[in-house]
Amino acid sequence: MGHRLLTGTLVLGLGLTFATACAGGQPAVSPLAGNPLSSPGNPLASSSPGVPDSSLSGMHACQLVSASVVTQVLGALLERPYETSDGLECFYNTAAPGGGGPSYILTVTTRSGYEAAKSFAEGVAESDSKAERFVSARGLGDDAFSISTDSGGPDYSLWAVKGGSGVEVNVNDLGQGVARAHDLIAAALSRL
Repeated sequence: MGHRLLTGTLVLGLGLTFATACAGGQPAVSPLAGNPLSSPGNPLASSSPGVPDSSLSGMHACQLVSASVVTQVLGALLERPYETSDGLECFYNTAAPGGGGPSYILTVTTRSGYEAAKSFAEGVAESDSKAERFVSARGLGDDAFSISTDSGGPDYSLWAVKGGSGVEVNVNDLGQGVARAHDLIAAALSRL
């Protein structure tokens, strides 16, 4: 597919949290319990202590946005959306004249997962990383941010949180893909 799941540096810092193990596709670190990122002494722990993580048990990312809304927002797809075995990621490969268009990945996470990603992304942006841009986003859920890069290929990730859970949309396009990512995440948030 040639598409990175998250912007390069974020993958390195949070890979253990969001990666899936090869055996059985189960999360390498459970997003529900025992997550070292959500421990009280960890600086990456949730900055919203009053909002506990929601259970992601039974969650299906591909069911958060109806097929009609996906078509309206993303246009025609090359194939049916497919979901990881744990149900927390949904992949949309769009069609374009002459072949495939941008690919979108919708990921569901816990509030602490969102907070850890935001903290890490802010830290990367505050370092000397000129290739990645961090932007707070308004009007999406309780809080939202995006990170983008055009180094090594375009990549845009938009994260938003509502209550105890959050969603991320990643797309390998910095043009129309940005607005479509906002529309897709708004539709997913309405179903959390």
